[in-house]
Amino acid sequence: MTTKFFEGLIILLVIFMTTFIFIQKLTYIYGINEKYKTETEKFYYGRILIDFITTKPPYSNNICNLTEDIFNLNISYIEDKLNITINRPYSIILKNLDNESEQHFGLKDINDYIEFRRVCYNNGSLYLVVVRIS
Repeated sequence: MTTKFFEGLIILLVIFMTTFIFIQKLTYIYGINEKYKTETEKFYYGRILIDFITTKPPYSNNICNLTEDIFNLNISYIEDKLNITINRPYSIILKNLDNESEQHFGLKDINDYIEFRRVCYNNGSLYLVVVRIS
């Protein structure tokens, strides 16, 4: 009787530990997938923003040929035009490479971001367009 009790206890313990380890591994895999999903989402939002700002009217006439509308950047206009909602913190920086002046749109300080850069032309000056998305 005692040996059957201990055999049953050992079997239950093995089943419990196997189930516990299996659930722990599933949680770990789910966490990795969420991280990749977040990074991919940041990449696509940033890529879409930099592409729209530097290649599409009203902010650009051609690839990296900026218009004066770039200085009145409106993110809600971009979201409406692209049919997306940017639900991540972002920062857009226009830096004049001639006189080092900067103009910021969105948040100034963000952490853990992906950055996209392009050098573009506007009225005889080169501008560095930086999109940071967190």
